[in-house]
Amino acid sequence: MTDRKFRFAAMSRRAAVTGAALAAMAALAGCSGSGSGSSTEGDMAIGASEGAKVTVVEYASVTCGVCAAWHDQVWPEFKAKYVETEKVRFVFREFPTPPADVATAGFLVARCAGEGQYFNVIGAIMDSQREWAAGTPPRQSLLRIAQEAGLSQEEFQRCVTDEAAIAA
Repeated sequence: MTDRKFRFAAMSRRAAVTGAALAAMAALAGCSGSGSGSSTEGDMAIGASEGAKVTVVEYASVTCGVCAAWHDQVWPEFKAKYVETEKVRFVFREFPTPPADVATAGFLVARCAGEGQYFNVIGAIMDSQREWAAGTPPRQSLLRIAQEAGLSQEEFQRCVTDEAAIAA
C-alpha cells in the first residue's frame, strides 16, 4: 500500500465525514452567485446576526445519511465553538434528498414547530434515521417528533399536507 493510500485508510470516519461535508459546502457555496453571506427567502439561521463577518451556509437533507453523521459527530462542537459564541452566522438551506417526500415532510414539521424549535426538530429528524433503518416507518417518527415539539396529530397532518408550503 502506498503512503498516500495508507494515510487515507487511517483517516478517522469523523475526519472523512467532516472533509466531505466541507468539500460539499465549498462546492455549493460557489454556486450561489449572490455571495454566500446573502439571505435567501426561507433561510433558517442561528448565531451571529445577518451581515456577520463569517456566514456558513449548509445545504442538507433530513434523509441524508452523511448529513446525519455530520450532525451527530461534528455539529455539537461546531455549534458550541462558533454558533453559540456568535462567531459565525449559520444558515441552513433545505435540500430534499430521496425519499424526497419524507425529507419535505420533515422540513415542513420543523417549520410548523416554529422558528425557535426549528433546529432542534431538524436534529431530532436526522437522529430518527436510525429508527428508520431499524424498521420504524418515517411517518411514525415524524409524528412523534412533531408531538414532542408541541404539535397535535391534526396539526401535523395539516402541516405535512399544506400544498402552498410543499410548493415553497
